[in-house]
Amino acid sequence: MRDEKKRLRAEIKKTNSEEAVEQLTMIDEQIEEELKLVITQVLHECEERVLSAGIQDLPFKTKIANQRDVLGYVDIQTGREEDRRRVLVTDFRPLLDKEKGKPWGYACFAQSLGSGKRVRMTLRSRQYNQKPIAEGDIIYVSKCTKNKSGYWYLDEYHITSA
Repeated sequence: MRDEKKRLRAEIKKTNSEEAVEQLTMIDEQIEEELKLVITQVLHECEERVLSAGIQDLPFKTKIANQRDVLGYVDIQTGREEDRRRVLVTDFRPLLDKEKGKPWGYACFAQSLGSGKRVRMTLRSRQYNQKPIAEGDIIYVSKCTKNKSGYWYLDEYHITSA
């Protein structure tokens, strides 16, 4: 095919033949299709070997740390319905009382491990004092409610190990 491409290029240079241009285009498309086929076969073979090696999946904490180190951000989702209530706390900030200066609650920014959606929830300080959470924790949201103003409140949760 290389020789044929060289011959066609030389012919195009000399005669500017449309037929030669079409033949060259067809050869390039044929090479591209064959290359796609080979790459797909190689990827499938690699996938089979990795899956058959019996390698254990990494825990979420490790995956999250790796993404943060390598990518500089975390974007993780399983796509599983049962993981939608498990969330990664991505940011955590106190909400201070204007008069006393003490936190009345905390803004908890989180990302669902199941769907990947991001949400902001408010955690009241009495709940935080009973069960403190921090950025990087994975929590299971048992109950959350939306108030009249449209703010979500984190009512019940527990910290998970995975």
